[in-house]
Formats: sequence, C-alpha cells, structure tokens
Amino acid sequence: MKKRLLSVALAVSMTAARLTGCGSGSSDEANSSAQEGGEGKPTISVFTDYVESNSESVAVNFNKALEQTKEHFADKYNIESEAVAIESYKEKIKAMVAADETPDIFMTWGAGFMESFVDAGKVAAIDDYISEESKESLKTGALDMFEFDGKAYGLTANKWVGALYCNKTLFEENNQEIPTTFDELIEVCKTFREKGIQPIALGAKDQWPCQQYINEFVIQLAGADEANKMAFKETSLDNEYVAQACDYVIEMIDAGAFNDGAMGLSNEEAYAAFTRGDNPMMYTNSNFSAQAIAEDSAIKDSVTAVRFPLLDGADPNQYFGGAIDGLCMSSKCEYPEETYEVMEYLVRAWAEADGGLVTWEVSDEAKANVDFLNQEIIDYSADATGYSLAWDTLFDSNDAQTWLDLVSEVYAGNITSGEEFAKQLQAGIGE
Repeated sequence: MKKRLLSVALAVSMTAARLTGCGSGSSDEANSSAQEGGEGKPTISVFTDYVESNSESVAVNFNKALEQTKEHFADKYNIESEAVAIESYKEKIKAMVAADETPDIFMTWGAGFMESFVDAGKVAAIDDYISEESKESLKTGALDMFEFDGKAYGLTANKWVGALYCNKTLFEENNQEIPTTFDELIEVCKTFREKGIQPIALGAKDQWPCQQYINEFVIQLAGADEANKMAFKETSLDNEYVAQACDYVIEMIDAGAFNDGAMGLSNEEAYAAFTRGDNPMMYTNSNFSAQAIAEDSAIKDSVTAVRFPLLDGADPNQYFGGAIDGLCMSSKCEYPEETYEVMEYLVRAWAEADGGLVTWEVSDEAKANVDFLNQEIIDYSADATGYSLAWDTLFDSNDAQTWLDLVSEVYAGNITSGEEFAKQLQAGIGE
C-alpha cells in the first residue's frame, strides 16, 4: 500500500438484485432495479458476518442496531441485509470485491485485511460525508485502522480488549487463586491438571484463537508500539520478543494448560465447554462477555474477567486489543450520500447498544446498561496507554494465513522453539 496506516499506537448464496447493486457487472437497467425498491425508495444493501446465531457481544449489539436502523429509515430507504458466518464471510467478501459485486455497506476488518480493497479503489473514502460534529463524537484512535494516505475509509463502533475469563466456582472448589502473574498461571494450570481438570478452553481448529497468546506475550515483552511495528513490517519479525513469546506458549503447552484435543475443537466448541463449566479459564476478546452471561450459560453467576497474567517487568497498561471491526461503503454506490447516512446511523446505534467498549461518545443511559462483565474489563483497562491488535487482522490476507499456519504448527508440536518460529515467520512473511 502506498500508505502508511496513520496513528498506529456464502455459504449462503445471494441474488444480484439483493446485494450487488453497486457492482459494475450488472447492466444499468438491472442496477437501477436493484437500487430502487417499493414506492421508488432507494434500496441500500448491508452485508456482514454478524449472523443472528452469533451470541458474541459485537454481533448481538450489531443486530439490535440494524433493526433500529431499518425502522428509523423505513420511510426513506429500503434496507436489505444479509449475513454469513465469519469464515465464509472472509472468502465471500474478497470474491465480491474482486468481481465488483460489493454491497453498498459491508463489514470489514481494517488495516491489512482492508488494504487491498482500498488500493484497488473498491471502497469509498468517507471524508466528504462525515460531519465535524461526528468527528468530534469519535474517540481517539477510532479510525486508526481505517485511515490510508490521510483519508478515512470506514467507521468503527467499538473496540475489544483481551480478557482472561475465569470460573470462580472452580477456583474456589479447588482452593486456587485467580493468577495475576505468568508463574502463577503455570502453577495453577499444573494444579488443575493434577486434580483431573483441563485448565484453559481453546478451540485451536479455527487457528485465530491460538495467536492470542503469542500476541499477548509480544505486547508484554516489547510494548504495543513495537508489536505494531512488527505487524507492519517496519522491523524484523525474527527478533527476541517473538521468539520469547513463542517459548512462553510452549511452556504453557508443556504444563498442560490447554484442554485435551484442542487442535480438533472449533472456537465455538471451546466457548461451549467453558460456559458449561468444564474449564476454569479461557482467554479471548471481550466480545465473549455476552455469551458468558447469557441465560443458558451455566457460569453466568460465577464468571469474572481479569487482565491476562503478567510476565516479570511487563507494563500492565499495554493491552492486546483495539478497534478493528467496522463498516465501509462501496466506491460504486448509486446513492453515496444516502448510503453514508445509513452507515453512520447504524454504526452509532451499534455503539449505543454496546455502551461500554465503544469508539463513539454515547449516552449516560447506554453507559449505565453495560453488563457487569464488560464493566470489569472497562475498569481494569481504564489506564491503558497502548493497544496492539491480532496480527491476522493487521497482516494482509496472504501473510495472515501464513502467520496462522505457523502458529498452529507450534500448538501441534511441530515447531518446538521460539527461535525456530521467529526465523520461519520472518522467512515466510517478513519481506
């Protein structure tokens, strides 16, 4: 990208008339038909990975906001929406962009995932549409991962923060304290193993959950700024921080920290195991909070969220997380001003539905409605001085897959030293 990113610190099929109104592959007549619905109102299409069955906070709140948006604009626009599961979505949206069949508004991850879309001119810059009032309502860093060459190409509603979710009942029943240091974490894992309890729920089959531990350790060892520089290839990935981070993960594996058969479990299966009360711990992003305290969760009254245990000398205010999920609009939209109007309303309603870990100023009522689990995360991260996001979103798509594949090799036992991992990582994606 000619870039540089600023301020760094279906499986379901769809008809062209529903979600390809902005693409150039349709005739003018078909395009017009797709874009104008009943009573001559413009039709604006929305495509995301936030399926209704997704019980993570980010999806639950988005779908609430989407229904509100449809109701708000019912007299002005026909808003049509579609969603597919995340793994299908990643491939589908890339194919749609390549074929000039993008919907008017679509979900994307910023930084490396979005880079090729922007470079190819498939995403509209929003600078001419966003008002000064809206800019003032955005919090610092809200658009960092959506800014390229001085222009903004999307809007975020919220951020996430890494959280170690703990089942207090299992800790109390086994006379264990929730760990605050890495050494304590290793000892707690060993003790639970001795008692026949598998310590940490992990769905390694989906790959991305595995990276969280290496990313966390890199941030603790090097700081968020340095972690970001590595992700954007401003410095070599073959360094002591990456190597040491990998070695800490290997130490966790050797200590039996993760559940048996993790390589064959999906993330959703790991979530389900933790919410059944099978495991005392699970490390993931704060979007899990809604699922952890859902009505059908067996741990809803015993779960707590804490900062991931610290290595000796680590800065406690440097965090794994940030704002990376957002919405953008097609550069070929028939109605760009109207599309932006819908997109901003939707994003702001999304933030209002969340209330807590948000990138917009929200009402006092929204803040008061934050659930207790997310409030714990807000409280412990209140003094954050730096964030770095998951590398599979910061790398471009090809590099991201190489990264995830190498991380998986560590958990599979095929890479047995941090030094080896760092060298392979640099060789695979460093240039």
